[in-house]
Amino acid sequence: MVRDQAGKLQASPGDFSDQPDAYTDAVNEGLALYSQVRPQMRSVAVATNSNYRIDLSLLPDFDESFAAQTLRIEFPIIQWGEPQWMDRDEWIFYHDDDVLTIRFTTLIPPIGTLVRVHYNYPHVLPNGPDCTFPDSDSPAVVYFSAAQALQFLADEYAQSAEHTVATADIALFINKSQIYSSRAVELRKLGWSYLRAGRMRAGQDVRSVRG
Repeated sequence: MVRDQAGKLQASPGDFSDQPDAYTDAVNEGLALYSQVRPQMRSVAVATNSNYRIDLSLLPDFDESFAAQTLRIEFPIIQWGEPQWMDRDEWIFYHDDDVLTIRFTTLIPPIGTLVRVHYNYPHVLPNGPDCTFPDSDSPAVVYFSAAQALQFLADEYAQSAEHTVATADIALFINKSQIYSSRAVELRKLGWSYLRAGRMRAGQDVRSVRG
């Protein structure tokens, strides 16, 4: 999907033996885009500390900017029936000596009491062969990642045009930048369309998938 014959995305132009950061960044950006609609989900039972709060550093892979809008707290924890969810106005994010915590405002669990925190977190490029997303979603991730790589190329050529004095080269670089940018838009649309079609096949609500 991405042809970089000029080697602009490579750490060492013309050397394909290394692992260029631009390609890795493109995949990570693609996974970040995919995570907006298909994040990973986790629930962790954690005890309140001596200040009656929850230390969020105890939650694996917790990212405040990513999870803040969807985080839910289950208390009290029960083993049957519907989970008991705390209302959003019953807790706040609070910095306690530079440590991000959850501070309870009305219903306050006693010290050492377990509460269960449910939160989303983004997909990242794995160190090994195992991916954190299902194989059926691989095409969407490929589309998003390729789109980001093409956008990197578009940005590279746009910057080259700014630092070139030859009129012919400026026109060439601007044209290449526009072509790569347009192609990036097309691939992102293909990614969203693939995810939307997948939800339709599964009978899920597709309104949350961007068009």
